[in-house]
Amino acid sequence: MKILLVEDDETTANVLAQELTTHHYTVETAEDGQMALELAQAFHYDLLVVDIILPNLDGIGLCRQLRSHGLQMPILLLSAKDSTADRVLGLQAGADDYLVKPYERSELIARIQALLRRGSSSLITMLTWEKLQLDPDAGQVTYGGKALHLTPKEFSILELFLRNPRRIFSRSAILDRIWPNGEFPQEEAVSTQIKGLRQKLKAGGMTKDSIETVYGLGYRLKQLPEDSLSPRVSPEETPKAAIATADKRQAQAKVQAIMQQVWGKFKQSLGSHIVLFDRAIAQISTGNLDRELRVSAQLEAHRLIGSLGSFGFPKGSEVARQIEQLLSLESLGVREAQQLAELVALLKQVVEDKPSTTATTPDLKMGSGRLLVVDDDVVLTEAVKREAIVWGFQVEVTTDPISARKSISCCPPDVIVLDLTFPDSTENGLTLLAELAQQDPRIPVLVLTARNQLSDRVEVARLGGNVFLEKPK
Repeated sequence: MKILLVEDDETTANVLAQELTTHHYTVETAEDGQMALELAQAFHYDLLVVDIILPNLDGIGLCRQLRSHGLQMPILLLSAKDSTADRVLGLQAGADDYLVKPYERSELIARIQALLRRGSSSLITMLTWEKLQLDPDAGQVTYGGKALHLTPKEFSILELFLRNPRRIFSRSAILDRIWPNGEFPQEEAVSTQIKGLRQKLKAGGMTKDSIETVYGLGYRLKQLPEDSLSPRVSPEETPKAAIATADKRQAQAKVQAIMQQVWGKFKQSLGSHIVLFDRAIAQISTGNLDRELRVSAQLEAHRLIGSLGSFGFPKGSEVARQIEQLLSLESLGVREAQQLAELVALLKQVVEDKPSTTATTPDLKMGSGRLLVVDDDVVLTEAVKREAIVWGFQVEVTTDPISARKSISCCPPDVIVLDLTFPDSTENGLTLLAELAQQDPRIPVLVLTARNQLSDRVEVARLGGNVFLEKPK
């Protein structure tokens, strides 16, 4: 199966490509959306994994362009943005799934496997031919219960034939399906791989040649009699867990070794990221932050969310997310400069894996969760957002109960700040509060409103509101 990975952060792209290759996928990479669009139109891909923040053409635009051209391969969007609006926008653009950074690599692989199965009715869980079995999800091939150790290309060629049992593939068609576009082998490379595959199948005990040469046309899977198409494998012939585990450990060890090399290079380049943040902090302190520098610093923080997550530093990803959120605030002053300086210092500590020694570090405020603010007062929500970011919250703002309801159903927050009055909406905050009390009373709700009548306080308490605060005048 061939996957196009569209990611402009070289570190993240390298880590993901190695992980996907370990699972026997053929991986190609593109650094910007326009390049990915041209590749997807020119070559066959079974799946696209696309970051949203990309040069030239972003991930949302890429999805729209691909769908407008009639290309229907599954698309998985990756993003550090986890608001409901971002998710809905991505899915409406044509993406099939949306995964928020940082993520566990095991979850990414599971999502990819699910999309590939969903993308075609031919993608069944286990592929068989006589006593030969290929498990695409586990990356395991057995014959009569005995594990066969195939190269990634041998595995991919065998999988291609098993998925298309009656189709003839020319050598050029196999090159297009299996080899990355950056490689330029001759067609004899296909013959060499098939020869090696046949030898390994024979050495594993297979007496029949499963791959048929159709002279002048190419290769296909040899047809078996009807009674042997779906054989039953006896218990003693089933693949042994120990063999599968050993193969998996060996593959993971290879990935870890490569990741260590990539991690070493990443740590060496971290200084350039820090210098960029330091420049932004200096300009914020003087009240003269250059717009281009702000955008560059935000982009670097966004990339660090994915990079640090890929290397197993979820706390580092969270610090980078807070840096990105602070830099997104409309107005930045001396206070924000100090907060950014503390976050950058904490980022250094996390990467070096050193314990925090600064009493004022935001580290103790980490992990406060997701905050949903439901209020159409732009000035107040900006102030709430500014303060909440400092305390480690991931903040989402919605301007009416309808938008809030969509956000809650998609990604339930850990706490909600709710206004009661929405002049531009047919609903008020009490309606939403009543629904929350019935559907998910575990979410604490803090009511922040300009209404300060006793009847309002009583009604909020009756509906399960946790705190009632009057807005400052």
